Amino acid sequence: MGQDNRSAGLNPPPADFLNGALIMRILFFDTATRTGFAFGDGQSMPIWGHFTLQRTGDQVAPFLFDANVRIAEVVDRFAPDLVGFESPLLRGRDDPRKLRKLYGLVSEVEKVAWKRKIDCREVSLGEIRTHFLGRGYPRNSERIKIAVCNRARQLGWDVAVDDEADALAGLDFLLSIKRPGHALRVTPMFAKERA
Repeated sequence: MGQDNRSAGLNPPPADFLNGALIMRILFFDTATRTGFAFGDGQSMPIWGHFTLQRTGDQVAPFLFDANVRIAEVVDRFAPDLVGFESPLLRGRDDPRKLRKLYGLVSEVEKVAWKRKIDCREVSLGEIRTHFLGRGYPRNSERIKIAVCNRARQLGWDVAVDDEADALAGLDFLLSIKRPGHALRVTPMFAKERA
């Protein structure tokens, strides 16, 4: 299944309560040919990893079939309360087959979550980047990748690839929505106020 930092064979504990508040377990996907994923509850160190989908050239169906299988494996492994994913980044110059694959990937995430009766949420890149990097984040895609990886490492998350960092940023955003106090610990805007 690709790489992740979790010991094989361990299942996450069931949803629990902390001081009377439900601890929500969230799984976030950064979908692409190399898909990053991150799982966490905001109380302990998140778990992250990635998997690479088979290259199928112009064929969309086998690509999406592989995606469905791999996404389902990750969802079943972590049994989250909420699944999130990053909105596809679309460019006007993208090939129609590439667009079908991008839209198809997020549809597979939604399909897997729906089949298991798990809530699912799409999050825009702008929301994630502003939360994770602050309002003045770089606009160049390579510089953004570097900034997200650097921020993840500042938080103690030793990511192997940028897709893992993107998934962790998305997870962190959703944790901050579900548990606003979490945002005070990690969002750059609030970090300056604590110093």
